[in-house]
Amino acid sequence: MKHILLFVFLLPLALLSKAQDSVRLIAPQEMERLADSLAVLTPEAAIASSSDELRPLNPSLQTTPFRRFCDTLSMSWTALSALVLPGAGQVINGDYWKLPLVWGSIGGFTYGGVYFNRRLNALSNEPLLTDAALRLEQESRLTETRYLRNGCFAAAAVSYSFSVADALISHSRGYISPTAALFSSALLPGLGQLYTEMYWKIPVIYGAGVFLVSQFMRMDQLYRRFDKALTYLVDERPETIDEFEGKRSRQDIEYFRDYYRRNRDLSLLGISLLYFLNVVDAYVGAHLYYWNVDSNLAMRVYPSFAPQWGGQNGVLALNLNLSF
Repeated sequence: MKHILLFVFLLPLALLSKAQDSVRLIAPQEMERLADSLAVLTPEAAIASSSDELRPLNPSLQTTPFRRFCDTLSMSWTALSALVLPGAGQVINGDYWKLPLVWGSIGGFTYGGVYFNRRLNALSNEPLLTDAALRLEQESRLTETRYLRNGCFAAAAVSYSFSVADALISHSRGYISPTAALFSSALLPGLGQLYTEMYWKIPVIYGAGVFLVSQFMRMDQLYRRFDKALTYLVDERPETIDEFEGKRSRQDIEYFRDYYRRNRDLSLLGISLLYFLNVVDAYVGAHLYYWNVDSNLAMRVYPSFAPQWGGQNGVLALNLNLSF
């Protein structure tokens, strides 16, 4: 028994002595390498190493006070800057290569609109030709110039809208921002839905918009037609004859004039409502973009038979079961 206790007591001492001898044998060979590795990991070296890793590869992309100021601007200030000065949003985001595209498109289309507007004014001041063929050609040139002027101004407005939307989308840095969606749809209907990836809504918006705009233009044309006929009918001047040449009474002309005017105003109201809903839908869609709808969320409606208290008859009931 004494020998067993002595063995148990001396065994840990022998193992500890053996381990110390192993350390002494290893230390002379490994000490120098361990010291070198520790020297590399000094605080100064670690800070220098981390700063080298964090330093951008391109020295021109180093953070400057102006860049830090631009990065801290809110979406509202970015939108205001892009609205007031086209291209300011691209400067805020550092997208300097987009500036020639923005200024070139807006400036070019605006110059085209001004040029064709001057040409239209010059053509309008020309006296009307007496020859029917020449007069038809003159009216055709007027119509073509008017379309070119309106098209250039519309293209300039679209370019301006795209520049503001691009500034807001780039400033959101991959995050679907409700402010960006709001301004995008307000500037160009359907652009907010494109931003929030609700692509199926864009044909619905433009389909309804084309219908309402065409309805408005048609009703306005018919209203002006009957209003002109009524003016010629009641002016009591023999040289002005309405287009119906007395085939329609004054009551009929007044009725149709009021009818088309009311439909024209309703179409305009529909266009305004569609525009407002387009903006609201884009704003709400951006808010709900990251809304997590779990596949476990379910609703089940099923009938059941509920017995009456203390009676033998029952009542047919409808149960609603929500699981989430």
